[in-house]
Amino acid sequence: MGSQPSAPAGPADVLTRSRDTPPHLPFEQFYRDHVDRIHRALALAVGDTAVAREATDEAMARAYARWDRVRRLDNPGGWVFRVGLNWATSWWRKVRRERPPAEDRHPAAAAPDPAGLAARSPWNCCP
Repeated sequence: MGSQPSAPAGPADVLTRSRDTPPHLPFEQFYRDHVDRIHRALALAVGDTAVAREATDEAMARAYARWDRVRRLDNPGGWVFRVGLNWATSWWRKVRRERPPAEDRHPAAAAPDPAGLAARSPWNCCP
C-alpha cells in the first residue's frame, strides 16, 4: 500500500495553526508565510480579488499594530482572516448604502427600432 497524496491546501488551512508556527514568530515572518493564503481565502469569500487585497492589507496592518497580542493567539492567521472578512463586509455595506438603486443609475431606455417598425405597426393607426 503506497502513500496517498495529501489533499491540496485550501482556504480553511488559513484558519488552523501550523504545528511549526511558534507563538514568538516575528511579524515579518508571519506576513511572508500567510499573506498569500489569507488573500486567496478572502478572495474566495468575498468574490472580488481587489477587495480581498485591500481587506488583506488592512487586516495585516491591524495585526501588525497589535502583534504582541495577536501572535499569542492560538490562531493568528484565523484572526487576520476574520478581521479581513469583517473589513470587506463593512466595505460592501458602505458601498451599498452610498450607491443609488440600480433603476436610478440607469434610466430605462426605449428599445432600439432601427427599421421604424413601431411607427408602421397596425396598432398605431387607431386611437
